[in-house]
Amino acid sequence: MGRRRQDLPDDDAAAVVAGDGQQPLPRAGRSPDLEAPTSLRFEGADIVAPPGMMIDHYRLMRRIGHGGMGEVHLARDIKLGRKVALKLVHPKQFDSPETVERFIVEARLTARFNHPHIVTIYGVGEHDGRPYLALEYLEGQDLGARMGERPLSVREAMRIGLAVAEALLEAHAHGVLHRDLKPGNVMIGRDGLVRVLDFGLSKALDTQGPVSVRLPEQPSSQPPPPDEHDSWGFGTPKYLAPEQWREEECTTATDLWAFGTLLYSMLGHQLPFDENLLRDQAYVVCTEPAPPLDGLVRLSAELSALVHRCLEKTPSDRPSAAEVVEQLSALIGAGGPRRWGTKHSPFRGLMPFTAEHADRFFGRDDEIASFVERTRLQPVLPVLGPSGAGKSSFVRAGAIPRLEEQESWIVMTMRPGSRPFHSLALRLLRGDADATLSSSQLLRGSLTSRSEPTAEPTAKPVDQPVAVVEAVEAPETIDESARDESEVPTKLDLDKLGTGDQDVQRVAELLRERPARLGFELRALSEERRCRVLIFVDQLEELFTLAEDPTAAEPFLEAICGATDDALDPVRVIFTLRDDYLGRVATGPLMREVLSQVTVIQRPDVGALHEILIRPIEQLGFHYEDRELVDEMVEAVGGEPACLPLLQFAASQLWERRDRDGKLLLRSAYAEMGGVEGALAGHADGVVATLSVDDLPLARNLLLRMVTPQRSRRVVSRRRVLEGLDKAAREILARLTEARLVTASKIVGDHGVETLLELAHESLIRRWSTLSRWLDESREELVFLAEAGQVAELWIKRGRRRSELWEGDALHECLRSMARVTTEVPPAVREFVEASGSKQRQRTFRRRAAFVGGFVAMAAIAVGAILLALFVREQRDMARHDRADALREGGRAALAQGNVLEARAKLRLALESQDSVTARALWWQLRDQPIVWRAHVASTTFGVAISPDARQVAASSQDGPVYLFDTTTRATRILRGHGDQAIGVAFSPDGKLLASGSLDKTVRLWDCATGELVRTLEGHGSAVHGIAFSPDGKRIAAGAYDTTVRVFDVDSGKLEMTLKGHEAAIRGVAFNHDGTLLA
Repeated sequence: MGRRRQDLPDDDAAAVVAGDGQQPLPRAGRSPDLEAPTSLRFEGADIVAPPGMMIDHYRLMRRIGHGGMGEVHLARDIKLGRKVALKLVHPKQFDSPETVERFIVEARLTARFNHPHIVTIYGVGEHDGRPYLALEYLEGQDLGARMGERPLSVREAMRIGLAVAEALLEAHAHGVLHRDLKPGNVMIGRDGLVRVLDFGLSKALDTQGPVSVRLPEQPSSQPPPPDEHDSWGFGTPKYLAPEQWREEECTTATDLWAFGTLLYSMLGHQLPFDENLLRDQAYVVCTEPAPPLDGLVRLSAELSALVHRCLEKTPSDRPSAAEVVEQLSALIGAGGPRRWGTKHSPFRGLMPFTAEHADRFFGRDDEIASFVERTRLQPVLPVLGPSGAGKSSFVRAGAIPRLEEQESWIVMTMRPGSRPFHSLALRLLRGDADATLSSSQLLRGSLTSRSEPTAEPTAKPVDQPVAVVEAVEAPETIDESARDESEVPTKLDLDKLGTGDQDVQRVAELLRERPARLGFELRALSEERRCRVLIFVDQLEELFTLAEDPTAAEPFLEAICGATDDALDPVRVIFTLRDDYLGRVATGPLMREVLSQVTVIQRPDVGALHEILIRPIEQLGFHYEDRELVDEMVEAVGGEPACLPLLQFAASQLWERRDRDGKLLLRSAYAEMGGVEGALAGHADGVVATLSVDDLPLARNLLLRMVTPQRSRRVVSRRRVLEGLDKAAREILARLTEARLVTASKIVGDHGVETLLELAHESLIRRWSTLSRWLDESREELVFLAEAGQVAELWIKRGRRRSELWEGDALHECLRSMARVTTEVPPAVREFVEASGSKQRQRTFRRRAAFVGGFVAMAAIAVGAILLALFVREQRDMARHDRADALREGGRAALAQGNVLEARAKLRLALESQDSVTARALWWQLRDQPIVWRAHVASTTFGVAISPDARQVAASSQDGPVYLFDTTTRATRILRGHGDQAIGVAFSPDGKLLASGSLDKTVRLWDCATGELVRTLEGHGSAVHGIAFSPDGKRIAAGAYDTTVRVFDVDSGKLEMTLKGHEAAIRGVAFNHDGTLLA
């Protein structure tokens, strides 16, 4: 038979969804091309199209769905190698060649759509005279299945409704009607996006016009025809509008009726008109009003009115798709930034977003939708990203509030801190970390709901998810009868345990000894509360940066990641982790399995950054004086991974300088604060500049106590920060907190309610030059204090043994180091040193007494001298041995963490104190690892260069950018501009310029101070590999694969000469010492 096919360009394609249902794959073992049928057969209502069959250039793999129109098969496009969903339309839908032609025309019209909420078409054709559609394959779930899985909450229904309405708006703007809108044609992909299927196809298949149904005066007892709930040529009976039943012309209002029915069923969890008999359905749709939604669910008056307007009998009384989009958008955003008013900044600055600020969190909508959809099937969800990418804000202000819109959740939020199991036990016994932890509010056994916007109160628990745990109480019983009684874990009786420090410690020890116990308790809690449980562990890298006991990391990871292991489990675990700690976490089979599916949070794209800057102020009626100002702010952060805190802080500073009368954010204010780069450093330096000469050392001490030797933030109590400092430090700390350089939070700890302090953001460590300078100056001090602190803490934990105190050379060296320390010595170190000094003085006194006693009795002197010498040597050897052990273990830990400089320093001191086989082995290991600094790039590195002052390292990479590293602060800048892989790099003799060559045939000159592109040198006909500056820095030579060397003037970029003669690619060039010769 004749065969016709019309392929559509890839640019016109969007996406189509196949169902979640899994069917057996065709058996392997033979090629589908062999003995595969080539013609379609029909057996009743089924299309016989076995796996392996070729339909044009599509090879069928398996059937993934079927309905009234036909069947959907997963197929492979053998030309492009991609999967497609191939929809085979049943011949019963057509009665003439004209109908087939109309179907193809309508399908081509639909394929022109390019909208995120409309599934479009890759190709249309005929096979054996039967039309087919090639659609993009995307796994997901249709709305009907989602509604059958669980009732939808009000806000979730509004979000889905808004997506469908936007799809209708786009289709109606192109003159296309759907005419068969129903839950089965609304798909929710695994990326979280809502998509509408089969636009215009029902119109194309309407071969006989609407079916006439004469309305009876009374309901009929006539049985319904078969397949009544399937789509007919004129739609699906439950969703047909009155004009469709009356055989009148369909308009855009017809789709709005079906939309109203869809929205009604999502909100009220039932159809507005749901008669069993076809005539009865037609009668009530055309004559009776829709039942009020108020009797089914509590809604805002605006939302209820919108639904009922869509269900008006007269088409002209229904709203347009544009009106629906506008009203739903307003209802979803109700109670957003406007409820904060203009007194509060719509930007968070350096502060993270929390659930309280969810209505001000923009720029991550697609990522949030995808992540929330993943929680349906993935029990443990790791969130990875660089520091400053916004991981915590993404979860706390994006994912968690969206989850709470859908279902009832008990949410527990924590950070590991210095004692991770202690923190975990606190969450179990004392409630959520976001709660106010005063004693009057530590109410165990109760749940407190986060307030929902008044636009959508609801009476049903499913429509208003509860949110935050104030306390957790295990259930009294749990059914474990299927297990052996000896294997059933005994439930924690939290009421009897109480919330005292001793009980918290008992629970912490139990969880550490039996990590699997956490999952048991969380599932028991879910069963008792009849809702789901989410535990969110923020900043998991604290296991390695703050934890006092390094051995706690492995059981803690086992506890949280083993707390849930099945998609049907009511427990979910989310944790955030800096990407540079990924290797430290992936230590066993469990963690490797968990990390096989991660959500990576990168810097938002340019469009999202614009949204982050614009939408918060537009909702308050403000605007930027110059829209190009937004472009400049986005461009200023460039490829900076931690661009969000910098951008948020700059925007918050700009907001504080706003024109309140004109409701404008001013360019002059932006210039005054020094742009994005200058905002943070300028603000911090401005705060420090207000301090007196006497106050400045105190501020330095306060800030350094909040930074670890690894240059990350340290969470420390206010009591520890102020310990040993002058009383004026309290006022300085208050000023730093008021200026938002330091953040404070309350927690119930070992000493009652304590205030925890930390730097507002790690950007201060990397971007604030004053603090970086202080850290550089105090590098040796911090290493010494960390080493002495470990020894002192160990001495205190072992009961302050006198034999472990330092003396002799070790004590003298310690005192010399303390004399050079400019920061405040921790109390534990000071106590240890004072005890060691007291012991030394007592020993000196005894020596003198023994010497004087020798004049009285020579024999006693001789015996006493011998005994004393032996004793002194023994003690000295013991002290030297202990100190050497501490230094050796400190070196081992530093080596394990990759800090080669610190490891080398400690092992040298250990060997000087006492020689040992272990220390020598570690030292030899260091000799085999001469690395003093390491940095990672995203792809293969082709070239590297070190600046003349050794403060910067440049690396060219396969992915195109040039990476510029600061070897002192470890800050990284990414220089973007090359259109292809960057190959060669070279610094100018003065270190001010960096040259890079690329496969894009250009040489680019960069300003090393600002990272900006100075100029582009062109002329080569192929990739540029070798680059060299002349000794005076005035000329630059570049060798390329085109066999030529070109010499350019650095200042003007003018080509001075082209050197030819080579017969192959040139990979390197070099000047002699005076620049007169070039090799």
